[in-house]
Amino acid sequence: MKKPEVYKYNDYREFLKDWLDFKKSSQSNFSIRGLSQKAGIATGYINMVLTKKRNITNKALDKLLPHLKLQPTEVNFLRELIEFNDSSKHNLKIKSLNKMNQYKYYRENSSELNVLQTYIKNWHYVTIREIMESSNKKLSAKDIYKKLKFKVNINEIEEVLDFLTKNNLNNSDNIRAEHQESLRVSMSHFHQDMLNKAVDSIYITERESRFINAHVIGLDKKNYEKAKDILQDALEEIIKMSESSDNKNDNKTIYNFSVLGFPLTEKGE
Repeated sequence: MKKPEVYKYNDYREFLKDWLDFKKSSQSNFSIRGLSQKAGIATGYINMVLTKKRNITNKALDKLLPHLKLQPTEVNFLRELIEFNDSSKHNLKIKSLNKMNQYKYYRENSSELNVLQTYIKNWHYVTIREIMESSNKKLSAKDIYKKLKFKVNINEIEEVLDFLTKNNLNNSDNIRAEHQESLRVSMSHFHQDMLNKAVDSIYITERESRFINAHVIGLDKKNYEKAKDILQDALEEIIKMSESSDNKNDNKTIYNFSVLGFPLTEKGE
């Protein structure tokens, strides 16, 4: 078993698991208990980190690093990866992901992820692909330009078409990823763009062709979770309508359906 390379990971826990497996395979007397004792870490702490019952602290990481035997740049990358995985603040996740992308070896080992991030965070990439999938004929960049309500430069449309073809993203079955956390961060750009489009549509789209509704209510945590389930179920039913209809139909209009719920006050006691 080869020693794992930290740049190949998007989850530091997966890196630590593989590193521990490597040590066990290369040293017959190696154990997590023994490592914990040598590092001065409480017995059971590493397992709690690996099972997501605890996040690794800087203090514990500093004690563990001498045993990982990483290069200084690898240590810096690992710190950013931990911040990316464990931070509860979205802006810090974006900051860490941007720093991770500055490492050449990470970029080289994350080509699929980079493609998916580019696709997901740009509203027009997603929309143009949906236009292409909905058409029963080959469309040119000019054809797509005419269909778009929110205009995009024709040259940029051609770049998107090349991107979709080059990366085989014209087929929805090929849009799969194990990099869920990284993709969720990229989705924030997409959501922001679509929310801006929703605001614009209030003024440029006739009422009959759009649906925007909202209600301000008070809910406890239990009912809030129920409300999320209701919204998710509704969205999935709408998706099924699209999947069951004629996939190739030039009379289709491409819509964005979004569901949202967010607090207007601080959390209740």
